[in-house]
Amino acid sequence: MQSSLVDTVVVRFKSVSQIDEKKQKIIDQLSPSAGLEVRTWKELADLYRKVKVFYDSQNIILLLILIFIVVLGISNTIAMNILERVHELGTLQALGADQKFVGVLVILEALVMGIIGSVFGVVVALGIGELIHFLDLKMADIPGASLPQKIQFNFHGSAIAQVMGIIVFVSALASVIPLIYLLRKRITELLAQKM
Repeated sequence: MQSSLVDTVVVRFKSVSQIDEKKQKIIDQLSPSAGLEVRTWKELADLYRKVKVFYDSQNIILLLILIFIVVLGISNTIAMNILERVHELGTLQALGADQKFVGVLVILEALVMGIIGSVFGVVVALGIGELIHFLDLKMADIPGASLPQKIQFNFHGSAIAQVMGIIVFVSALASVIPLIYLLRKRITELLAQKM
């Protein structure tokens, strides 16, 4: 630079993913004796970094709360389903079904409930996402944004598969404690339970 009037030069790229590569190319082309610094917008945006860390922490806490609520809901549903059928499961054992068969039956039922529930949940989530896209909803004013930001949901197949897997796993796991309670009782105690 041949001028003492310029103190900042801003370079824009088409993609954020190019920043680190382009920064290094610019550094390589500058003379070390020029005394110039090359910094990315993330390095200059201290407030952005702090807000991002805050929002990431906040989102993790909300996610943990949601997971806890979902696990409680699934566990309660599965446990109530099993405990309401104590008499029926006792009858199966009285007719000759061994405990292993009853255990497999209960766990398979919990797995089927988990699969059906997770598929239903994904369909509802996709429907709500499409409805929001159709309504073209915009977020309230965001500090630093010149235009209102459109609300968008990006559904990723791997994330959907992970959530469905977790729900099915929790459903099967939730059946274990009531099942242990059930299998420790004698057949006569199970048959004596009121329906």
